[in-house]
Amino acid sequence: MSPLFSSLGRSLSLIRQPLMALRLSVSPDEAVARCISLWQTAKIRCETPGMREQFAQTGWIGTELVIGNNGKALFTDLVASSSMTVAVTALFPQAVPDRLKRAFLEKTFVEIIARPVPGSVTPTCELWCRVDFTSTGETTFPEDFLASMFTKIERSFRKTGILMSGPDRPMAHEVPADVPLTMPVLTTMRKAAKKSRG
Repeated sequence: MSPLFSSLGRSLSLIRQPLMALRLSVSPDEAVARCISLWQTAKIRCETPGMREQFAQTGWIGTELVIGNNGKALFTDLVASSSMTVAVTALFPQAVPDRLKRAFLEKTFVEIIARPVPGSVTPTCELWCRVDFTSTGETTFPEDFLASMFTKIERSFRKTGILMSGPDRPMAHEVPADVPLTMPVLTTMRKAAKKSRG
């Protein structure tokens, strides 16, 4: 597959399936901490106050991060509309550095949750990661950046030898009922977290 179609396929896949699930040979706390550390490269703006407690109430260790910009700067608009950018992106998508793609990313929520795998003799957990973003359609840079983050996380866990299986990329309707990552559940949790802050 050519780099162009590989890049587009990865971005479109993220739009349809903004979830990733893995089984790791570490505790849920360690899995979440490692995942947060990897997302640090995406310039985490903050952690949503109260969401750790909300996930804990459902039996999960986890949190919600906020990354991206409040709005694109003039610089990104100029770059996106540049004919040179369009040409380079079409012919050599890998030539566009992640730091530039990240500049196009508007406010995005990232949920990271984990729980122990029952019956395991050694520490084992299932880790879920979900991105909640809106595609503007102006460029595939945001989608491609987020997809590259999923790839980075998988490769890191594989390299350190803790990846047992996955990643699975379920569609939203395939998420098990006991995994609190559907939009209705997250919306309720965010409201409860906000209410708890007074």
